[in-house]
Amino acid sequence: MLLNGNYSSLATNQENYNYYSFYKNGLFDYHSGASLGDDKYGNGHYFIKKDSLILQYDLTDLKDNSYHKFKNYINTSDSIILKINIYNLDKKRLAHVSVLGSSKERYGVESNGEGIAYLKFKKEKGSRKIEISDLCCGNYSFKINSEFNYEVDVFLRKKFNKPTAIKNEVEKYKIIEHTDTYIELKKNNQTIKLIKQL
Repeated sequence: MLLNGNYSSLATNQENYNYYSFYKNGLFDYHSGASLGDDKYGNGHYFIKKDSLILQYDLTDLKDNSYHKFKNYINTSDSIILKINIYNLDKKRLAHVSVLGSSKERYGVESNGEGIAYLKFKKEKGSRKIEISDLCCGNYSFKINSEFNYEVDVFLRKKFNKPTAIKNEVEKYKIIEHTDTYIELKKNNQTIKLIKQL
């Protein structure tokens, strides 16, 4: 017995979604999320053995996350300066991205047309959180030592949401009932009814 098509435990007219796509070649995809995109995702091979459905998440591609790299230096000034270069993951500069040096003090700037932002603070002991915020790419933050000057390169992922990947996991469900329109599964004490989507 092979499964084929999309199966979901949620109604099709809801904002949230949660579905499995099964293919005749023994592969499947899983997606769960809402209007901003996936919250969780994964894919791999599925097997039906006796009365069990086994999902092996062995093909999931991991998505790149936002990151930064930096250089720092000292000088005798009583203030520190941060030069922040903002890029997407393809190393294209991003203009008009918000850079917050302090959300409490409401101090921040926007990257210029070349994707560069400058922040200036009083030199002091301790650390400071810097937040980068962009509507297309979401938020990214990092901490600096407040006694050093920095040149920072920030690389932002393209999508706002940050879905969690399921990889190298095996899920096993007992098949309670399987018809042309749904499959009812049980794992531990939980029963799930996946309805085939048209």
